[in-house]
Amino acid sequence: MNLTQNQNSYPFPNTPNDLYTNEGCGCHRAVHEGKTLVATLDRTTAGLVSSISSAIGASKALDWQGNAATLFQQRMAELLTRATALRDECRATDRLAQQAGA
Repeated sequence: MNLTQNQNSYPFPNTPNDLYTNEGCGCHRAVHEGKTLVATLDRTTAGLVSSISSAIGASKALDWQGNAATLFQQRMAELLTRATALRDECRATDRLAQQAGA
């Protein structure tokens, strides 16, 4: 590890320079990769929920009646409720991850 002191604007300016590189502490890289993964999953989830919502909207336009149609619509509404809740939790997790230090 390079023992020259780091005078940059990092949170702890008197740490060795190598701490903020790939050769130094891997914690910063792991946090960055974790934040990137959470953000990617958040965007993917939001896209899937949008697709589910569109598919459900299109299915409501079908000329389909009876018990099967009613059950289908109920299950699709439940699916959308659960998917929307998942999307909201993903957004909250992403916000927390992006605010975390490192």
